[in-house]
Amino acid sequence: MTILRLKQIEDLRQMLIQQNQLVEYPEEKETERPTLDGIKEDNKGNRLLQKMGWKEGEGLGPSKMGILNPVKPQIIPKGVGIGSVKMKIGKAKLSKKNILS
Repeated sequence: MTILRLKQIEDLRQMLIQQNQLVEYPEEKETERPTLDGIKEDNKGNRLLQKMGWKEGEGLGPSKMGILNPVKPQIIPKGVGIGSVKMKIGKAKLSKKNILS
């Protein structure tokens, strides 16, 4: 990606922040990432899964072929609808409709 394009993306991101159309979350702290050290035993979700027969390192579901890692949330601008075409910019996703207008 060219330096000019990166500058345009950063300018767009700043504009969306000023217009309150882009929600930004603070950077994750190391203590907020339990998957790096494994899921803690006192975690409520972990306890529920273990009661249903799940063991750490296995996939979900009866055949153990489901997802291994937790689903990560996506950061999107306020007011973006379900059918919006999205363009990934860093950790946030922006609607092409907002970029063109």
